[in-house]
Amino acid sequence: MNTLTPGRRWAALTALALGGFGLGLTEFATMGLLPEMARTLLPDEYTPTRHTGTGPRLCGEPGFGVGCDC
Repeated sequence: MNTLTPGRRWAALTALALGGFGLGLTEFATMGLLPEMARTLLPDEYTPTRHTGTGPRLCGEPGFGVGCDC
């Protein structure tokens, strides 16, 4: 088995860290903006007391296209 050089090891760790940061940032930023997104994109269904009931579709439904082979 070949061993990784220190430079390649750091490059791999940096790529994993940046990828994890990017994915986490997009998910948590979307959750923070969820009420505003629901008000803007779902105006007929939005009420201040129900924004967490209709808004998560904006985050969750695109994931079905990735996870499902529909």
